[in-house]
Amino acid sequence: MFKRFLDHLQQQVENKEANYLLTVSGGVDSVVLVDLFLRSELTFSIAHCNFNLRAEESDGDQQLVEELARDKGIQLFVKSFDTKEEEGSQPESIQMVARRIRYAWFNELSKDHAFNYIVTAHHGDDNIETVLLNITRGTGVQGLAGMETVNGNLFRPLLPFTKNEIINYAVEHGLNWREDSSNASVKYKRNNIRHQLIPHFEGLNPNFRNTFTENIEKWSLLNKAVLFEVEQLKAALRTDASSFTIPEAFLKKEGKQYLAFELLKQQGFTFDQFKSMINASHSGKQWHAGDVLATLNRGELLVQPLETKEVFKAVQIAEEGVYSVLNQQLTVLFLKEWHLIKGKVTIAQLDKSKIEFPLTIRTWQQGDFFHPLGMKGKKKLSDFMIDQKIPLNLKDEVKVVLSAKNEIVWVIGFRIDNRFKISPSTTEIITLEIQDKTTN
Repeated sequence: MFKRFLDHLQQQVENKEANYLLTVSGGVDSVVLVDLFLRSELTFSIAHCNFNLRAEESDGDQQLVEELARDKGIQLFVKSFDTKEEEGSQPESIQMVARRIRYAWFNELSKDHAFNYIVTAHHGDDNIETVLLNITRGTGVQGLAGMETVNGNLFRPLLPFTKNEIINYAVEHGLNWREDSSNASVKYKRNNIRHQLIPHFEGLNPNFRNTFTENIEKWSLLNKAVLFEVEQLKAALRTDASSFTIPEAFLKKEGKQYLAFELLKQQGFTFDQFKSMINASHSGKQWHAGDVLATLNRGELLVQPLETKEVFKAVQIAEEGVYSVLNQQLTVLFLKEWHLIKGKVTIAQLDKSKIEFPLTIRTWQQGDFFHPLGMKGKKKLSDFMIDQKIPLNLKDEVKVVLSAKNEIVWVIGFRIDNRFKISPSTTEIITLEIQDKTTN
């Protein structure tokens, strides 16, 4: 095993003078890792986390690691965490909390002490469990590829070895280690896979671990090929530094769809969104992923950063005048003489006696409704905008004028409310006109 370890190390790490930080729990995997590094005469230190989750067991793990470091003259870093308290403040499982806080500390140590690599004791059986977990969660090719031996400053030199090989090495060399009692509990998903699912597969194929490990290697090669093609595709489709357009062929032809999906996944889009994209037919449909926007335009998909729009703050109207509405202005006039203007959606004329002041201009909101002029009864504003075929990217810009009773009197630029229309008995008219601001 030692010879294979040295050969693997030389293949993976070019820097012969690298300084390593070994993450050591006190279990057999990490104790073997320390012994292999000692025999390899590499420069390294040890980091141990006490998560205080198993009372005396946790303290016993720490004591073993401290004794190991002291006996071998290895620099040791130890940190105690209040993991339970941290879990209570975060919407995460205890395992995810422990992972997050330990890697944050490891990276802090790497920065402060110039470690080239953070080394973990993940082995081949861990990789099988990881891929099976990824499958249960829903994964693409990347999830099937499992853990990488080297990923940035993270190094997993034991991935080529099985758990049995590691235990045999520890026994052969008389190493001391501690068993984590929680590893026997099947309430954790990974343990459930380890103790129940994998033995079931081994009943179907006694050579399951080797077969599955070989599959992981194949999937890893496939994943690298996909990522290479995606990068080539991204470069070819880029329209500027931050945007790109995916042609219809990549959305509709099955041989190219997976590349399009992987490209969109890098931007944060989900597979459900992708399925919606390839089935969509009308231009203007949009999908959001964080600060990225995808818009279907004549069969092509434009992917670009969301524009940072100026937030419109509600404006109150109590009297005649000109009011600012972002890059537009609203002119308000009170007229006692009839001067009816028809056919201009930028102008609204209302019966002043039917409206309570002050008026308010604001952006439309979900749940808004009004009584559109020319229709009977009320209608949700969201449905009205669909009927008007207002493009999705413009819907957020629609604004309304409200009375003091929070009744919509005008959907600016589209339709007034039937309840406030002018009638033969009207004696005073409110005229509202929206127009772009003039520039000098």
